[in-house]
Amino acid sequence: MPKGRAIYDLYWLRTALGLTQRQCASACGLSYGMYGRLETGKSEATTATLRKLAKGLHTSQRRLTEGGQR
Repeated sequence: MPKGRAIYDLYWLRTALGLTQRQCASACGLSYGMYGRLETGKSEATTATLRKLAKGLHTSQRRLTEGGQR
């Protein structure tokens, strides 16, 4: 997964939904710390984590890994 693009999309998707990191983490079923590490690129998401992120952000796993139109 290309880090720079995926990180930007994660931040963009979260803020477009008007969520804080804590709210987004909760919606995705992740800890606040894990969500923060993913958004800042300090951790990479597993397939299971990508599924949780996609569900919580109302998007597809493909969108998270490949980016897309803003």
